[in-house]
Order: sequence, then structure tokens, then C-alpha cells
Amino acid sequence: MNNLLQSGWQRGKYYLGLLLAAGIAVLLVWAEEREDWVTAQASLVIILSLLALMAWVWWRENHPGCQLTGEAAVYDRATNKVLLCVAIGFAALILNANRWSHWRYASVAKAIGYGVLNAGAFFIGGVLLGYLFGLRPSAPSQAPSSNSTAPTHGQPSNSTDPPHTNLEEIADWLTKLFLGAGLVELKGLKGPIHQLAVFMAHTVDVPGEPGSPAIAAAIMGFFSASGLLYGYLWTRYQHALKEFELSKAPKPAPTDTHESNPA
Repeated sequence: MNNLLQSGWQRGKYYLGLLLAAGIAVLLVWAEEREDWVTAQASLVIILSLLALMAWVWWRENHPGCQLTGEAAVYDRATNKVLLCVAIGFAALILNANRWSHWRYASVAKAIGYGVLNAGAFFIGGVLLGYLFGLRPSAPSQAPSSNSTAPTHGQPSNSTDPPHTNLEEIADWLTKLFLGAGLVELKGLKGPIHQLAVFMAHTVDVPGEPGSPAIAAAIMGFFSASGLLYGYLWTRYQHALKEFELSKAPKPAPTDTHESNPA
């Protein structure tokens, strides 16, 4: 009976939250029709906060933390903190789009949509670049030569190097290319970045208040850096997790190779 009540509460609390959000959405529409922008702003913030809280509770219930140790645990904590910073960045972006002028000219949805799309694009681009930086090229495994001695009883062989893949070679080549070209053309990037920030800012222009290139540049820099850091940490976390799982795997017991020779 207790398990039934607990499962019912776990399912019902999400429906309750959605009903509460729907009720506040009705208040939001009512306030927008009467041009009560303060009530509309507060209603939107409450709805988004409620949805974010439900998403966080669902994630905590369905994705419990893994019991990791060593390097994998360090990378796991670091990726969680980066995701927290990304969530704070998206919250700041939505609050900036929730300004009174955007409500007055009915451009709140436009500002939020363009902002989230731009932030997501720069974040994914940073993740891809961080993934390439996180891949460490491994040396190709060498075949045992005729002069090498065979492993003795109870001693492991030296053929435990990870296989060499083309993706690691490409990642190493692209990393060197990006770093070399970026350092050479660093001074020349100021103009294109400014033009891109101005172009992004014009997507959320309202009458009498053009978009801010400074805010657009901040979105570009923040989410690109966050994506780069997350992509690198996630790649290293996956590598450390694989090593952690291999260390926990049971090792085969050594077999006795001594056999009696027939007379």
C-alpha cells in the first residue's frame, strides 16, 4: 500500500505542477490582454521556474549519481558544475528577454527563441571543439617482434595499448590546425566577431530600442566557452569511466601451464 501511494505521488506531482503552470499561463494571457506587463513578467518567470524545478526533480529521480572514485569522479563533478553554469546562463538570457519593452511590442517569444537558438548553436559548437581537444591520440599497438621474449607464467603481456583510430588522428590534426590558425589570425578576428554580434543583436530589435551587440557578444562568448569546457570534460570523463570499469573487471586467474611430458 505504501509503495502504491508513493508511486502515485511521484506521478501525480508532475500533473499537479503542470496544472499549476497552466493556471498561471491563463493569468499571463489575461495580463497581456490588459497590458499589465508587471504581472505578465512575473507570471512568465514563475512558469519557467516551475517547469525547471520539475525537470530537475525528474532528473534527480531517474538519474541517480554513480558511485565513482578517482579521476572519473573528478570529471563527473566538473561536468555537473559546468551544466549548472549553463543553466544559469539560460536563465539570465530569458530574464533579459523578459524586459518591459519586449512585452510592449509583443516580441518576448521572439527574443527568447532567437536567444536560445543562438546560445544553443554556440554551445554545441564549443562542445564539438572541446570533444576534439579532449581526445588524446594513442600510440598504435605494435606487433610483438621475433626478438621479444614470451610472457612467463603469471606475467601479463605488453600488448595492452589501446588501438589507434582514425578519429584520434583527425582530432589531433584539427586541434593543431585550430590552435595554429587561431593564434596567427587572432588580431583579425575582432572585426568578424563584432559584425556577428551586431547581426545577432538586430534579430531582437524593437521600435525605439535596437538590440545590444554587447549582450549578443556576451552570449557568444559565454556559451562557446561553456561548450568548449563541457565537451573537453565530458570526453575525459568517458575515457576515465572506461578505465574505471576496466579496473573493476575481474581478471582471469592464471592457469597452470606445466604439463607432464610422456616418456
